[in-house]
Amino acid sequence: MTTTTELPELLTTNDLRALLRVGRTAVYDITRRADFPPHLTIGGTYRWRASQVRDWIDAQESSERPARQLLDDALADDEEGLSRHRG
Repeated sequence: MTTTTELPELLTTNDLRALLRVGRTAVYDITRRADFPPHLTIGGTYRWRASQVRDWIDAQESSERPARQLLDDALADDEEGLSRHRG
């Protein structure tokens, strides 16, 4: 008898960047939020369960402060950081 266990889909930081369409700094800002799903540490790297991230995105759409605003704020922070580095 063979049983198969379906493993959860795990997302990397780069996967989050692509999914949320934000830069590296914005991903770090978003993932530090208290309401963002917790990460797993596997082999010294962070991973997030895709189902939890999707649920978080859905929750942002129905909250008082939509996900688009959160992402816009994070993008603005990214731009600010780039400006500082450019001198």
